[in-house]
Amino acid sequence: MSYDLRVNTVLEHSVWFASSYTASINYRKSLYSNWIFFELTPGLIFERQQRFKGMTNLNAKLEFIFGGI
Repeated sequence: MSYDLRVNTVLEHSVWFASSYTASINYRKSLYSNWIFFELTPGLIFERQQRFKGMTNLNAKLEFIFGGI
């Protein structure tokens, strides 16, 4: 399990502004040996365009690692 906090910035007229803030938790599990993994990442995003209103997101990922080919 890992935790992630991010601040994305943008440069406008020589001034830096925060364009979004993100907070998420990443859970990674080996499904089979050391070559098939599953990741689940729920998070919150606060975007400037949305007046920093919190939005939820959920990312799922299935990863296959091939080596020695």
